[in-house]
Amino acid sequence: MIERFSHPAHLVQSRVCRYISCIVAGAHIFVFPLRAKPDITIVDPQEVADFFGTRNVKVVFTDDQRLYYVDFAETGPASHQFVNVTQQKVAAPVISPDGQWIAYSSGTGIDANSPSPSTAWIIPFHAQAEPVMISEEGSGYVPRFMPLNKETSSVIYATCGTKIDGKDYSWDGCGQMMIRDIVDGIPGTGRTVYGGGSFFGGISADSRYLCSGENRRGAFMLDLDNQNQGVQVIHWFAVTHATTGNDTDITLQTCNPSISQSARYPGVMMFLDFGFPGAFEYPDIESWGFHQILFITSIDNEIMRYFRAPRDLIIPGYDTGAVSNVSWIHSEWSNHPYYAVAAERATRLWPSPDLPVMAPQDRNEHITAINLKDSSYLRMISATDTTEGASVYQLSFMHLWVEIPDGFEEDDGWLEGISDVKKTRGFHANTAVPFSSRGRGHAYSLYTIDGRKISSSMHKALKSALGGRVYFAEIISDNNTNARFYKRIVVK
Repeated sequence: MIERFSHPAHLVQSRVCRYISCIVAGAHIFVFPLRAKPDITIVDPQEVADFFGTRNVKVVFTDDQRLYYVDFAETGPASHQFVNVTQQKVAAPVISPDGQWIAYSSGTGIDANSPSPSTAWIIPFHAQAEPVMISEEGSGYVPRFMPLNKETSSVIYATCGTKIDGKDYSWDGCGQMMIRDIVDGIPGTGRTVYGGGSFFGGISADSRYLCSGENRRGAFMLDLDNQNQGVQVIHWFAVTHATTGNDTDITLQTCNPSISQSARYPGVMMFLDFGFPGAFEYPDIESWGFHQILFITSIDNEIMRYFRAPRDLIIPGYDTGAVSNVSWIHSEWSNHPYYAVAAERATRLWPSPDLPVMAPQDRNEHITAINLKDSSYLRMISATDTTEGASVYQLSFMHLWVEIPDGFEEDDGWLEGISDVKKTRGFHANTAVPFSSRGRGHAYSLYTIDGRKISSSMHKALKSALGGRVYFAEIISDNNTNARFYKRIVVK
């Protein structure tokens, strides 16, 4: 059976055989085989036991807007679909602290410019279960279970997914944060935990902190015990002005916010960002690209930990299946404070289904567990179809549940900070633009000295923060390529 082959209107499926004919300009015909959906690969349960210290581990995820799970405590773990979850745009599933329930949303559309309604649901942890709506229809965004609560399952969710007129963020006055207790599968009466706006990253283990990230620059945390201090904006960096030597703060756009599940470190959140090509005093983290680093940062704007996307998938070149980039997506803190999970997104070259050219395709190929203590990774679920062409899977919105033994206590100091971002310096050391491409009145791209492109959003952030046009000075010549580069940023 052929599943989920997306094709535009000018692609026609043959009735005789499993092929797609592509007609280009009404003349040339190119033929590409249709492929059945291959099986996903699940890691050996012994590797799970070695990594987590137990096989009592579960993963829930979505693919093609359908909800699935893998229970590694089963004999011969396999992927199971929740057959009665039929809503559209199923997203953001999480497993309850006791491992018996899943909360998720449907119709999710968190976008300040183009919002759509979302509804929060729960469902028992078995494939034939029926979902139960726990929010008002269209008013339940990104539900999350209350941490460390095994007696009664409680779910917190936002009621708004956009901004209100005159405001820039959902947390600033749009909707509220609601909690519902779930008793014997029946949602109780909702109660408000915060009435000043909507947050999308859950609540901390001590029920004190909320976190969020939106399609604007910055990550956000709120201390519910000190609301008079307001929402704290984190993930900002000091950029040195090339001529004056003064520092200017730049805040990076973030996504996939997830609050700490640590009882020792509750005022901490996890997120991805859009990349930073500057230079740091901390040498191992001097630059990175879009979603290439997963950050754990405190409400005081201190980087506690960071985790680069694995590079072993990179396959240089321009052959079929070559991988030019790997990044994280849909990262989430596990119920266990020591672990997180994310998808590895690979940018591979495959024959285009539309034209006779090679085209890069971004696919979420692996669901990977991350040990937050020792930075080790375990690929748990994989869907890389390197022999047939690009994977037809898009592993998304995953959550990891790990059994926490009775009497468990976190180690002292296990998540101490590694650097203070207030001391960082950026952009004056290794940012550059190809000399030959910069012309008056012409568009040009920004690159680091080693050839990595700087995103347009990062350039806009520079221009905004540094007060106008961004100039480049200190020309550098590359004798090997005869290229010349502007190195130092100057603002005039």
